[in-house]
Amino acid sequence: IGKAVFNYDFASVENQSPVIDAVYNLMQEAEHRSFFLLPYWKVPVFGHRFLGIGPLVPRQAQFVSDLDLVNVALDTLIAE
Repeated sequence: IGKAVFNYDFASVENQSPVIDAVYNLMQEAEHRSFFLLPYWKVPVFGHRFLGIGPLVPRQAQFVSDLDLVNVALDTLIAE
């Protein structure tokens, strides 16, 4: 997929790629959000940083971290 979409070899067949893991986690979070009744991730502190605190929900902290990792990888690919 990396070669077909981004023309970039993430070497994820031979090695574990943190970018691929992050994308997988982001897709799982998107699925979770599509089925969850109340959007708690939009509440300050629970789902995102607010006044230097948060996110308090561990899966949201992982989401923010994964999103940052994917954005850095995509910015690098675009710059190349």
